Amino acid sequence: MKLDLLIKNGRVIDTGASIDKKMDLGVKNGRFADITQLDEPLEAERVLEAEGYIVTPGLIDSHVHVFDKGCDLGIPADLVTLPYGVTAVGEGGSCGISNYRSFLAMMACSQLHYKMLLNVSPSGLSTFQYPETILPERWDLEQMYRAFDLDGDKIMGLKLRISDNVAGERGMYILKKSLELAERLNTRLVVHVTDTSLDQAALVELLRKDDIYCHVYQGFGETILEQNGRVKKAFFQAQSRGVILDAASGKNNFCFNVAKNAMAEGLLPDLICSDVSSMNYLAEYVEIGLPYIMSKFLALGMPLVEIVKRVTENPAKIMGLSDRAGSLQPGYPADAAIFKIKEGDFAFIDAMNQRLGGNKMLVPMATVRGGCLIYKNIEF
Repeated sequence: MKLDLLIKNGRVIDTGASIDKKMDLGVKNGRFADITQLDEPLEAERVLEAEGYIVTPGLIDSHVHVFDKGCDLGIPADLVTLPYGVTAVGEGGSCGISNYRSFLAMMACSQLHYKMLLNVSPSGLSTFQYPETILPERWDLEQMYRAFDLDGDKIMGLKLRISDNVAGERGMYILKKSLELAERLNTRLVVHVTDTSLDQAALVELLRKDDIYCHVYQGFGETILEQNGRVKKAFFQAQSRGVILDAASGKNNFCFNVAKNAMAEGLLPDLICSDVSSMNYLAEYVEIGLPYIMSKFLALGMPLVEIVKRVTENPAKIMGLSDRAGSLQPGYPADAAIFKIKEGDFAFIDAMNQRLGGNKMLVPMATVRGGCLIYKNIEF
């Protein structure tokens, strides 16, 4: 068999298949091929020599803002993903019921696998000029049912920002109404928790299995920590019953002190994502997006394999993409990311302007999407 593409001698990490070893990967007709049983020498139209590099499934950035044609926060999807090894995304709630169809039409031209969150505010995060309006008493349930009936395969849940400047004094009421709505639609609720005065233990106790507590390590207002710096027990209990903890970074949603304390006690995120947007792309908080955020977690002491799991296997399961993303196994669409680990002195910054030193940076070297090499670093 002559392959279309052969990736040779890389350190291959596929956590879903319990693989972490040096091996070759073959691609034929846009999918990974089973080359383990072949007796003849491998031939390929193109060979990528990955000696000394890391090879993973195409990364999944499960929280991004890429509705660039419809809101101030948005940024072009393919631009901020494919050159950095990301081949699948979850849109983080930039649009609501009144404009989500524009997002679907826009993404039809993208090369990415994608799903989206539907903001409970009808217009979503359309403008920087004022926060979104959330009026549960005005929700159009028929429109919601129709959206999930027609486009439910692209919608992975509802999105609610519970920040005080958005929800005001009605925060807990809006949260409960949003949970009721999610229950009626048979979907999850994703709750953005930055800068809220609501007690976070009481909040997370309301969340159900598969709901997502978003920005778990944020540091403004009430947080996951007690005043003594220990993690509130409600968060261990929530994670054990299936509430998903999301470490989306963004510009304002990550605090090193909270992350260090939580990780020291064993409260690790289920998802690692960038929250990349027009506010932070190529800026010091997020830089190039997901590989930079992964490097930040290396600096925090998380092993590389555990990080890879949270940007491939875990989001594929949570987003309903396990049949087409997050794996390098034969038969899967041939999406792969190739990185080198650059040694040096690096400084990361959080939303509180605190700095964290690190000595490793994941540098994107190549991206393969659907069996096609669509990005290659000039050094590769």
